[in-house]
Amino acid sequence: MVPVAMPRYTSFKRKQNGSISYFWTCPTAFRKAGAPYTSATLGHDLSQKELNEAAAVWNERLDDWRKERNPFQEPDLTKYGTVEWLVNAYLKHDSFLERVSEFSRPDYRRVLDRVCAMRIKAGTTGPLFRFGDAKINQIGVSTAEKLYHTFYGDGAARTSEKVITYCKAMWKRMQPHHPDLFRKDTPNPWDGVTVKKREKAVKGYVDRERVYRFALGAIKEGRGELAAAAVLAFEWLMRPSSIGAGYAAWSGYRGPSDPDKIQIKHRKNGEIGLASTRILG
Repeated sequence: MVPVAMPRYTSFKRKQNGSISYFWTCPTAFRKAGAPYTSATLGHDLSQKELNEAAAVWNERLDDWRKERNPFQEPDLTKYGTVEWLVNAYLKHDSFLERVSEFSRPDYRRVLDRVCAMRIKAGTTGPLFRFGDAKINQIGVSTAEKLYHTFYGDGAARTSEKVITYCKAMWKRMQPHHPDLFRKDTPNPWDGVTVKKREKAVKGYVDRERVYRFALGAIKEGRGELAAAAVLAFEWLMRPSSIGAGYAAWSGYRGPSDPDKIQIKHRKNGEIGLASTRILG
C-alpha cells in the first residue's frame, strides 16, 4: 500500500529495493483527442507535498489544454507572456519544428518542462516562485544565472548545460515574433550565463574487429537485425540515435530493389545512399 494519497492521473511502482517511483499519465481519451502530453516520471520516494506539487504541474497543463478546446470557455490570458506560455508557443512554432529533429524534440520538452516547474527565490530574501509563471520581461541575467546554478547545484550538470542551450535558442528564435514581450535592455539574458567547465566522462568505444565479430555472431544466432544495427552504428551512422530516428529503416535493409544493399538517409539533406551488406553474409 502506497503511504500517500494519489493525485489525479498518477500511479506508482515499488522497486525491489523498496523505493517507490511515481508517474503521471495522460488519460488515453485526451491523448486521442490531441492532447500534447503523454507521461512523465514525477520522482522517487516523494512526500505528499512533493507528489502533489509535481502532479499539479501536469494536471494544470492538461486542464489548460482542455479549456482551450472548449469554444464556450473564455480564454485565460493570465499566462500570456509568461515563460511557460513562451515554451508552449516555441514548441509549436516553425522556428522549432524546422530546426530541431523529431528525434530530439522530446528532450527539449522534457528539459523545458523542468525549467518551468523549477522554483527559485525572488531576489536574495524573497519568496520562492515557479519559474514558468514569471513574465518573460522579468528574466534578466541574474535570474537566468540563478536558474542555471539551481540545476547545477542539484547535481544535474549536463541538464544545466541543456537549460542554457535550449533557453538561449528559444529566446533568440521567438524574440523577433513577439518583440514587445522581451526586455529591451537584455534581449537574451542566457547569453550572460557563464557555464562551468566540467570534466566529461570518457566514452567507451570498440574497434572494427570487435564490431564484426559481434555482427557475425548475431547472424549465426539468427539475429540479423542486431548485426545490421551494430554495423550501421559503426560504419555509417556515427550517432546511434540516428538509427532509432529512422535514418536506416528496416524496410531499406536488403529490399527488393537492392538485395545486397542497405538504404541510408542523410541526416541533414534527406538524400538516400546505398551501402554494401556483403560483410554480413
